[in-house]
Amino acid sequence: MLVDFFCKEQGKVSAVAKGVRNAKSDKRSLLQPLQFLSFEVSGRSSLRTLGSIEANEKSIALSGNMLYCAFYINELLSRTLPEAEPFAALFESYQINLAKLFAIQNAGLEDVEALLKVQPMLRQFEFSLLEMLGYLPDLSLDVSADKPLLDEHHYQFDSSQGLLASKIVGQGMRGLHIKQMLAQEWNEHSLQVAKRIVRLALSPLLGDKPLKSRELFSYNSTKKG
Repeated sequence: MLVDFFCKEQGKVSAVAKGVRNAKSDKRSLLQPLQFLSFEVSGRSSLRTLGSIEANEKSIALSGNMLYCAFYINELLSRTLPEAEPFAALFESYQINLAKLFAIQNAGLEDVEALLKVQPMLRQFEFSLLEMLGYLPDLSLDVSADKPLLDEHHYQFDSSQGLLASKIVGQGMRGLHIKQMLAQEWNEHSLQVAKRIVRLALSPLLGDKPLKSRELFSYNSTKKG
């Protein structure tokens, strides 16, 4: 079985875990999402073999939408991070966000209210990931004019350039809402802008293959509806 680990000092580490499909394997119960581990790998290629493994602490017990959010974060890291490059700050942000998901889950909120609290957190994590990978252009400028954004003007986002003044009046993202997003003044409009920019910015990294975690959200929403 192929597994991906996210480590503070080594970044993404991929390894082959042999024999874990055997019901008697002592590794099987440990190789679960959201489980903090200590482990050893062997081999010199980018795809190494998993050796000893043990749990550092209990796994984070998430369920429902909070679990799907954690799966989404995990999948983003697995799909976008290069092999064996350290991202210590991102690892710390990852731990903080998992703790926040756990806190929101245990706050006794309705699903809609909980997701409203989660959305800004996810957008900030996505922007941090893009910035650390070098895929986040300056979002405070209209690159077509090399000038700051204007509140009443509308802009389009190009993943290879950044924000460009819209050629069609009234079409695109309003400058005011982009500024609110940058200032983390979250409301319906700034969250929509952030989601749109993030999806476009992640597209070159993710390619055409859809994220499975998004399908979980869609399935869960359909099931409840």
